[in-house]
Amino acid sequence: MTLLLQKPLSEETAFARYLKAGWQAFENSNYEEALALLRKAAVADLRRPEPWYCMGLIQERQDDRKSAAYCFYMACDLNVGFQPAKQALGRLGYLNLR
Repeated sequence: MTLLLQKPLSEETAFARYLKAGWQAFENSNYEEALALLRKAAVADLRRPEPWYCMGLIQERQDDRKSAAYCFYMACDLNVGFQPAKQALGRLGYLNLR
């Protein structure tokens, strides 16, 4: 019997896989699965704003503005210059972008 040993995924690879799969689930309107995958991406790389931004988009689409704003703020907290999250906060009325 041969055992197949898999090399553990690097943090970057795990992050990229979870983010891609989460985004695909989001595009297919499978929000529950998307949120679960995006949470895994956020844990795989605690420094990246993208999973938080995408989670915010899901919350916004589900008309949960408070949760959406929280996710967008988290993305901005991780990367002050992350424009998509700033624009989303402006769209929700939580940030004045003048």
